[in-house]
Amino acid sequence: MQKPVFTYFDGRGHGERVRYALAAAGIDYVESALKMRSDFEAVSPRCLFGQVPLLEGLEEGQSLGLVQSWSIVRFLARYNDLTPSDPYLAFRADACAELVRDWTEQGGFVGYGWSDKDAGKAKMLGACLKFLPKFEGILSPFCCGEKVCWADYQLLFIANYASEVLDAPLKMFPKVSALRDTLNKEAAIAEFLANRAKGLVDEKYMREVDTVLQR
Repeated sequence: MQKPVFTYFDGRGHGERVRYALAAAGIDYVESALKMRSDFEAVSPRCLFGQVPLLEGLEEGQSLGLVQSWSIVRFLARYNDLTPSDPYLAFRADACAELVRDWTEQGGFVGYGWSDKDAGKAKMLGACLKFLPKFEGILSPFCCGEKVCWADYQLLFIANYASEVLDAPLKMFPKVSALRDTLNKEAAIAEFLANRAKGLVDEKYMREVDTVLQR
């Protein structure tokens, strides 16, 4: 059976949350990186809205690729039993993931590195100091109690990202730090971080995105 194929730019962007979800689910996959405009033109007709990220071939005979990063992440959570079966806990996982999404957007994580990095760090720091206390108040030790769920891995992604860019904030929140330490040591996550995770935005990545999107 062929491995599923994940198509996105060769960098974090909106694709990294999907990569974390694939790692959390223990799914081995092939990455197809968009480098040229022709790469995008070849794949866009297979995308529901004509845009990436795109995940194909998760199931044999799957005709429609999965698109929209958060929708892909939720699909993977259901597909690999990382969605709680209890309706209230499933709601709690969704709510925590939405809080991660708010944190991501307000902190400018997806766009970090595209312009003034000092301004980007200040924005990220402000969002961390706003959202980290919210997670610190509900973790026990995970978002939905004692059993890990899909939202924990999305929290992990942004917590790892914040710790990479900023020095201090996570040290002030022991529960978030403990979740991060625990999940980063999982075999699948540790392997992903060592070999497949993407680095911070650089000039090469920016040029490739501009080329693909003809900006």
